[in-house]
Amino acid sequence: MLLENNTNNQERRYDIDTLRVFAVILLIYFHTAMIFNIWSVFHLKNNELSLEAALFVSFLNIWHMPLFFFLAGISTYFALSFRTGEEYAKERIKRLLIPLIFGILIVVPPQVYFERLAWWSETRHSPINFNGTYFEFYPQFFVGIYPNGNFSWHHLWFMWYLFFISLIALPLFLRLKNEKGKQQISNIASSLEKGRKIFLFAIPLIIVNIGLRWIFPESHNFLFDWAAILHFLLIFIFGFVIIADSRFEDSIARNKGVALFFGIAIAIFTLTFDALTYINSTSNSTSTAYTVDNPAILIVIYIIGTGLWSFCVWCWLIAFIGYGRKYLNKKNSFIKHFSEIALPYYILHQTVIIVIGFYVIQWETNILVKYLVITTAALFITLIICELIKTNNITRVMFGMKVINKKI
Repeated sequence: MLLENNTNNQERRYDIDTLRVFAVILLIYFHTAMIFNIWSVFHLKNNELSLEAALFVSFLNIWHMPLFFFLAGISTYFALSFRTGEEYAKERIKRLLIPLIFGILIVVPPQVYFERLAWWSETRHSPINFNGTYFEFYPQFFVGIYPNGNFSWHHLWFMWYLFFISLIALPLFLRLKNEKGKQQISNIASSLEKGRKIFLFAIPLIIVNIGLRWIFPESHNFLFDWAAILHFLLIFIFGFVIIADSRFEDSIARNKGVALFFGIAIAIFTLTFDALTYINSTSNSTSTAYTVDNPAILIVIYIIGTGLWSFCVWCWLIAFIGYGRKYLNKKNSFIKHFSEIALPYYILHQTVIIVIGFYVIQWETNILVKYLVITTAALFITLIICELIKTNNITRVMFGMKVINKKI
């Protein structure tokens, strides 16, 4: 599943469960906005696009996926409190690799099929067309690599990244769980617990992103996505470390207000800059006053922008953990129920969005109506399918859920 249950002979952290559910539910609203996003490519696009949708997506991009990896790192700490390294690796295979393979073979192909049917979508990611039934298309899914071909993992990239990162970090985590490792974490906590030193965790993120983003822009294709992989790996490790010593969370609690302030301020600054740049580039004015051709200035802008973005990511993670611990650490029956279906929800949601969106974006109505119809219908249908999945052990295994009575 997306996160390991954070419980076993320890006080349950309900705030971690709640933050995870919040992030998972938000996926439908994020990916539906991608249909109307003027800046980013997507598998299905409305012909009329929206700056507001783009700003919404860009804001979520700051912290949404990092939050998943951060919470996964936290939950891994709890998981390794009652599992051996071998047991943890086997669990990752059952809960991530098997549903990933199933998802690629069964859940993703309809997304590609409906994209191929949408010949009228002027701004979709891949312009390849197809005429015919889904059963006629399915063999074609294995021809070529998307976007020039059909085969893809689409949104399921996250599951492979989390699986890979989990196994890569496992030797480090096992070392940090022994007495010597615990002492090392304690030493780090002692040096960072006072003042604003918790923000120093952002330095490795800044270095990785400034150093690699210009070489490896985020693509989710794994082989050439090393800036994103190292970015998420660091965040995953940070999640494990900060939960290992209470002094980190004490520092987070003291600095959560400052973190939220800077998170909001930097987000507003960067999004305003992006919006003004876009408006200027699309205006009818022939003025080139805002055009920057000097390589030195472009490098400075890149360094400052990427550095601020990296720092902003860490600020939002501190804010979520800090305020989550204060206000969300309480038992909730809805959170408990939804936590069980979090991974099926993740696997299914984008396919449901694209199937519904294929028809809705052809309506003669405004973007807001289309967005509300798609999100509402996708949420309702996805939840119904998830409830059906949980009733059968075969589907539970295929979607990464625990089996009932340990039998299939």
